[in-house]
Amino acid sequence: MTERSVVILGLPGSGKTTFLAALWHLVSEREIDIKLKFVTLRAGNATHLNEIASLWRQAKTQERTSVAGDRLVSMTLKAEDEEPNVVTFPDVAGEAFLQMWEERECDENIAQLLKSNGVMFFIHADKINSPGWVVDEAQQCQELGLVYEPGQSVPWKPRLAPTQVQVVDLIQVLQSPPLDVGPRRLAIILSAWDKVQAERLSPEEYLARKLPLLAQYLHNGLNEGKRPANTS
Repeated sequence: MTERSVVILGLPGSGKTTFLAALWHLVSEREIDIKLKFVTLRAGNATHLNEIASLWRQAKTQERTSVAGDRLVSMTLKAEDEEPNVVTFPDVAGEAFLQMWEERECDENIAQLLKSNGVMFFIHADKINSPGWVVDEAQQCQELGLVYEPGQSVPWKPRLAPTQVQVVDLIQVLQSPPLDVGPRRLAIILSAWDKVQAERLSPEEYLARKLPLLAQYLHNGLNEGKRPANTS
């Protein structure tokens, strides 16, 4: 039996745990008819899944996953007349992926999970850190009556980098040894979409406007055939 695997990842607060909670509710409670059917829980604790699903049903904020409480959730789902899909959630703190960007290091166990042939990359649509421009900072200071001192140095840390820079870098890391497994599917998931619906943009338009570097990277990769990916 051939199985396809999908790994879910994203920076801190991107909505991975919320998505897992909603998915577990749908496949376990079976209140509505959905295309995917639950087959088996391959790894993970059902108690943990029930707890986060309960918070989701009550519309409560999920507790941040702590490094000490990292959990791996892996389940097999199957659509009618299709091969089973293994969906793996490294339900670890988003800082684990931030560490890949900041320190160029990756835990060996997480590295093995990242070799899946499918990737769902979560980005919180309402928490995008956009690039800052000096002219905008100066104007803002002027409007607020603050003293703007040209040439004043500001300590910089990697985590201050714009969201799109971090995301593009992590996607590139997935295409470099030892994580490169060849062509695979990539889905960009804009979570908390209800927060930005008022802008009346499609996900593709929102991506192009708010994360132009990422949008161009994906578009050029598809056209040139150098970085096979699917976006959604």
